Amino acid sequence: MATVLILYHTTYGHTAKVAEHIAHTMERCGHRVTLCAVTAHPPVAAMAAFDAIILGSPVYQNRHWRTIQAFARRHRKLLNRTLSAFFSVSGVAASQRPEDHVVARKAVTRLCVATGWYPPQVAIIAGAIPYTRYPPLTRLLMRWFMARQGSDTDTRRDYVYTDWPAVTAFADGVVRNLEAVPLGGPQHT
Repeated sequence: MATVLILYHTTYGHTAKVAEHIAHTMERCGHRVTLCAVTAHPPVAAMAAFDAIILGSPVYQNRHWRTIQAFARRHRKLLNRTLSAFFSVSGVAASQRPEDHVVARKAVTRLCVATGWYPPQVAIIAGAIPYTRYPPLTRLLMRWFMARQGSDTDTRRDYVYTDWPAVTAFADGVVRNLEAVPLGGPQHT
């Protein structure tokens, strides 16, 4: 049984749901998972004791949240020597347009370059558009953006685009990586 720390940032709650899904998948495989917001992360010594660390962040205006960026930059040595993974949650990942998928990948690349953390496993996950919870200006901007993509624009309801089997596959991939490395040993260089 491995120990896994999942840290995430969420604004409207959907990234937390994705993190919970990953945690449940890993727990069903027999691993012990600690799940918390990145702002409530354990001390560095406690984090170093985990066999794997997974970070997750939503994307806003083609950037991941500063809290995740700051954490990854501050703890890049730990993240780079521990089995680590990253999941990026964005509305653009749900687009059918290939150029939008390029934008989603560029946001992840920008995070890696800015922080010096290069996770061996990354998932770009389609998120949700919670129109009913957005403030008015955000709702207007998101409606414009979604119309540009040819997607859902009814602001009286929320939309979830997440491919949950893909989220499970991401978690299963981390589990396979955990099982390939002796527990307590160096994860990767």
